[in-house]
Amino acid sequence: MTETSLERLTRVLDLIPFIENHPGIPIDSLAREFGISVDQVLADLNLLFVCGLPGKLTMDMIDLAFDDGRVSIIDPQGLDTPRRLTRREIISLIAGLEMLLSTDFFHPSQRARAMSLKEKFSSALNESVVIHTAPNKDGTIHAEVILQAIREKKWLHFTYTSGVSDRVTERTVQPLNLTVEGQHTYLSALDIDLEELRNFRLDRMAALMIFDSEEPVTLLNPDPDQEVRLVIKDSARSFVEENPQIVVDSRRIKGGYEVTCKLHQTEWLIRRMLAYGGAINVLTPLALRVEIKQRARDILALYSEAEMPSVS
Repeated sequence: MTETSLERLTRVLDLIPFIENHPGIPIDSLAREFGISVDQVLADLNLLFVCGLPGKLTMDMIDLAFDDGRVSIIDPQGLDTPRRLTRREIISLIAGLEMLLSTDFFHPSQRARAMSLKEKFSSALNESVVIHTAPNKDGTIHAEVILQAIREKKWLHFTYTSGVSDRVTERTVQPLNLTVEGQHTYLSALDIDLEELRNFRLDRMAALMIFDSEEPVTLLNPDPDQEVRLVIKDSARSFVEENPQIVVDSRRIKGGYEVTCKLHQTEWLIRRMLAYGGAINVLTPLALRVEIKQRARDILALYSEAEMPSVS
């Protein structure tokens, strides 16, 4: 899955103080500590060579050594202090932990760790923080109901506004798990009527109802996700950052990126690509290229056939 620029920036800023506190650390050990590949560590270290504080010269960039397979910071340029969370960031983390703790979904050992972490964040503020949970636009208010259905092995019924066709439909599902991708929370579930695995964005769900299920449905031969290869220009990089849940590989090419995506349905992708104009092109599959080309022609035909108002 492709990471965003913000995620990489955060990791690179954390690398400097960590290496400073662990001089001579092997590159493979550094990769394990940060949960990334050795190649990604090397890419980050090479990036640090051209980083430094604003307004300085080439000789004032961060200096480090890793030619012998071990990494040491020679000159951190003042960036060797670990990042500190702002007051707003701490309060956001406390609120998130409070919401998770209120769901009663944690294993006892995980709950104890979460409570300990919440206390540490609270003590860092040197003041008490009272969190009031309330509905919000991203749908996290539904999370507790969904987690209850998962724990009790029950089904869910809800109305759903499709991001593909804008239609509102009624869905009955066997909920499996919740995941967070970017700014949205998703429910992975087995759609009982379609007998397919589907993902639903929580902020598009309404009128949730839990009810006792029949025997759990097992999908023996789910349809595999379709692989789509795209060329994305730099001007459309936001597509990659906004859809990390479908991007499985990305490599830099001249003027942009070559991206591999896996998704169950392509209708949503077609609509998005038409919105981006010529900034995104399909390499494979050929049938998708043909479909998008025909859609674009149909849209242009509607414009050409429209009666233009006369100008007097």
